[in-house]
Amino acid sequence: MSDEHATLDEETEQALADLTTKQAQFVREYLIDLNATQAAKRAGYSPKTAGQIGFDLLKNPKIEIAVNLATSLRAERTDTSADWVIKNLRALAYDAWRNGDRSVARGCFELIGKHHKAFTDRVEHFEPERLGADELRRALDERDAEIAALTGRTDSDTAETEES
Repeated sequence: MSDEHATLDEETEQALADLTTKQAQFVREYLIDLNATQAAKRAGYSPKTAGQIGFDLLKNPKIEIAVNLATSLRAERTDTSADWVIKNLRALAYDAWRNGDRSVARGCFELIGKHHKAFTDRVEHFEPERLGADELRRALDERDAEIAALTGRTDSDTAETEES
C-alpha cells in the first residue's frame, strides 16, 4: 500500500464504505496517478493479473461512483477543470513559443491536440459484398453526395458528364 494518497473527504469515504477493503484501497491508490494497473498492484492484487483486475474494477458501478465523486470534489477543492488546464496550457505554449522554447510549446500543443482528439486516425471499412442492393445503392448515393459537396459539383453536373 502507498503512503502517497491524501486523506479523502468525508463524502468520498462514505462512498468507499460500500466497497470491500481491497476495492476501497484500489480507489485510494487509483486517485494518486489514475493508473488502474499500478493502483491494483499497490492495493494488494496480484501483479500478474493487475492489468485486467484494474480494468474490471473501473467498470464496477460502485467504484466508478467513488472515483467520479473523488475527482469532482478534488476539482472543486483545487479550483481546476479541463477548461482551466487547456487555458493554462495555451498561455504556456504561447509564452514558450515567444521565448524560443519550442520543445515546451510543442509539448503544450500536443497535450491540447490530444484533448481535442486532433490526432485520432479514423479508418472506415467499406465492404460492399456485405450489403444488400438497397444498402449498397444508399451507400453509393451518400458517397456521391460527399464527393459533390467536396468538389462543389451538383447532381445535374454529374448527369451532364455521364450523358456526354
